[in-house]
Order: sequence, then structure tokens, then C-alpha cells
Amino acid sequence: MRGCIQSALPVERGGTTHNLVGINMLGLGTLVDSLLAIEELVFSTGTLSLGALVEALDADWADETLRQRVMNRADRYGSDGPRSNAMARRVSERLAKMVLANSFGPGVQPYPAFFAFGGDIHLLGVASPDGRRSEDVITYGVEPATSVPSTPTTVLRSASHVVHELCGCGNPLALTLSDSDLRGGGAELIRNLVAAYFELGGFHVHFNVTSAERLREAKADPQAHADLLVRVSGFSARFVTMDNRWQDALIERAENGL
Repeated sequence: MRGCIQSALPVERGGTTHNLVGINMLGLGTLVDSLLAIEELVFSTGTLSLGALVEALDADWADETLRQRVMNRADRYGSDGPRSNAMARRVSERLAKMVLANSFGPGVQPYPAFFAFGGDIHLLGVASPDGRRSEDVITYGVEPATSVPSTPTTVLRSASHVVHELCGCGNPLALTLSDSDLRGGGAELIRNLVAAYFELGGFHVHFNVTSAERLREAKADPQAHADLLVRVSGFSARFVTMDNRWQDALIERAENGL
């Protein structure tokens, strides 16, 4: 952001000629699923009291049976279900408008974005009501949780309900396709996926063409896979040079097409 040194002001105080200040919000998919879990289990069915849910979170979902019950709910974000799609729209719109309703100062308008580089991997902390344990990754960008049964088209359709038109700093979505997905016209398939997503309202999507198996092989034998390049989000990197946490997260995403 050029101009800050000359003006002796940071971006947030109008130090540049062209100001673009992002408010980066992480874990939209985790938030949507968590709100739906609370709504269903506590208020709709009475399966759990709010106190019992808090205890389960404090215990980091020690009761695996209960955790699986929470995670196996129908209509989670990424499945293209009506309830999760509506919640994604409602929550993203509310958060985006909160950001847009404020400013850092004259001429400095912050813009919302639903991602934070590396935050899904390194900013963990506590368990969440959707069944995620404290050391599990948080959802990145407008992606669903890796535990949600989904396909590329259901993910794209769910993500299209986010208020992309209000988020000037970007809402990345990554999809992993296999070699077999691209046989017989791979470029045309990707073109159609991008065009359909954009027509639905999305505007920020990345692709990897690999598999979880290939990534595991590269992790086990980095010398034999030194040229394996992966798209992360906003940047590409050689897979074997990434630290273990990043590698494990990409393997987990690839297993679920994300």
C-alpha cells in the first residue's frame, strides 16, 4: 500500500491514495453449521440443553457418540440444503453489513472478506458446536467443513448464497478435482464450473488437480515429488516445502474435494 511512508500514516488512517482495508473473518462454514446445530439440537428438538452443549464443548467433544450425532445432521453447509443455504446468506449479509456500516476515518472504508491466510490452520483454540474439536481446522473462505458430504456442484451452489457482492476483499473457494474428473474434456469442465458459479453470484474460486493419495506420497517421499505444485489460496507453493500442518490440511481437503 504505497504512500504510507510519505504521509507518515497507516492505511487505516488514510495514509495511501487508494485505500483498501480488509476486515478478514474466518470460519464462515463452521459458524453456519454451529448455528444450525444449536438451533436444531437445543431449540427445535430439545435433544440437548444449552448447558449440556457447553459442557460438551468444554470437554472437547469427549463423547464421540454425541459428536457423531451432531456431525451427521442433515442439511449442513456445503450440501446445498435450503436451511444451510439460507443461514449462509443471513449470517454473511449481517456480518458484511456490520463492516460496511463503519469506517476507520474520512475516506477509509473497510471491506469484508471471509478468509484469513493460514488462520484456518493456526487459529484453532476451542471446540465448536458443529462437532469440530479444538485441534481440527476451521473452515476456510466460503468452503464447507471437510466432514460434510458434498460434491463440487453442491459446494458451489452453497457458496453462491454468500453475499459476494458486498465483500470487496474476496471470498476464496478451493476445489480439488482428480485426474479422472478431467478425462474427456477437463478444460471444458472447469470452464463450465467457473461459469456456473459466477452466474450464481460467486466470484473467487481456485482449483487443484490432484488426490489425497498423491499428496500423501509426496509427503512420505519429498525428493520424488519435488515439482508437485499446489494452489493454496491467493498463492501457489511446492507441496514438499510446506510445513506438516499445511500439508495435512491440504490432504484432508483433497479427500473431500476441497
